[in-house]
Amino acid sequence: PTPTQEPTPTEEPTPTEEEQASLKIKVQDDEGEPIQNADVKVQSEGGTTNYVNISETTNSSGVFSIDSIEKGDYSVTVSHPDYRSTSREITVGSPDREISVSISSIYHSMNEEIPIEEKDITLTVVSIREGYVFGSYEADGIFKAVEMEITNTGNEPVDIWPDLFSMTDSSGGTRYDPDRESDLNLKDSISGLFETINPGLTTTIRVMFDIPEDMTPYLVINTDEEYTIELE
Repeated sequence: PTPTQEPTPTEEPTPTEEEQASLKIKVQDDEGEPIQNADVKVQSEGGTTNYVNISETTNSSGVFSIDSIEKGDYSVTVSHPDYRSTSREITVGSPDREISVSISSIYHSMNEEIPIEEKDITLTVVSIREGYVFGSYEADGIFKAVEMEITNTGNEPVDIWPDLFSMTDSSGGTRYDPDRESDLNLKDSISGLFETINPGLTTTIRVMFDIPEDMTPYLVINTDEEYTIELE
């Protein structure tokens, strides 16, 4: 039998020097401060000879550099555990391309108005009440009653349920659900069980949690893009 000849691998064309450029990406927060150890992914979108898929982390100056990259269109994705991921498309067409990418922290603070775009609301934590006993209910740890002002910024009524909220510790590894029974027993004008907010209106709600006494609490808004609020 005639021996089978292996196909010769096709070599990818090498871009010329004129087709090459350098790329520098600086990652910063909303205040313009550099973010170290942010993950940066650069992928080709079109107009390049070869497919590009490069992933690296930023240095102490928040910078990620590529000395030589083919000119063309790319998508840049930036992520970090403490910040919201973002993506953008860029064109590398000049010999030296520099861009800045700003990403927002996932952490927020009390009395900060936070836009929750997925729900068409803004949310502000206005106060925290705590105690070991509310009415006839005694906490296994300590009760934290989180009071929030929520505004409907959309055009349709918005339903607010307790499962929109949870509480976690500083590690973020343990979650606590609202304590609905103790919430029912705390008689006042604020309902933490369910609320419908009509467009353009603001209401105040309270959500109760029973958590370990020595825990530093963080409120988590459970949307696809989570929001974490420091409560102390």
